[in-house]
Amino acid sequence: DEESEENTALENRRRNTFEPARRVEKLAVEWNLLAASQFPVGQYKSVLAATCAFGKLLSRIYNFMETEEAPTTLSLRKSLLKHILADLSETVFFLNAASDVCRSSVQVDFAERFFTPLGFVRELVITKLKELNSAA
Repeated sequence: DEESEENTALENRRRNTFEPARRVEKLAVEWNLLAASQFPVGQYKSVLAATCAFGKLLSRIYNFMETEEAPTTLSLRKSLLKHILADLSETVFFLNAASDVCRSSVQVDFAERFFTPLGFVRELVITKLKELNSAA
């Protein structure tokens, strides 16, 4: 049944030890709280672009996490990691655009709060990609 499959996938995500997932989930929650509480209404276009970028990034991470670790899926897993790296860059781009538009009204150090942690996530993903490349 479809509902039990969704519950199983959700439980697998919660148990998974893929560190980038936990870090990006935390950053996405922080971003959404900040966006809902501090950004002016007129700036929602840039805010929503960053929110959507986080959603796309998390979706890609979940796809990677749910892909079976088998020799037959090695190429797929490497490809998903490369897409995660591209999605990370896109997320940083939209966060930067939102910070530029709202710099005067939102008193947040975007570098410390978002850019540095996303850079660390990037390094974790690159490490995992290197690990998979060495396994080939």
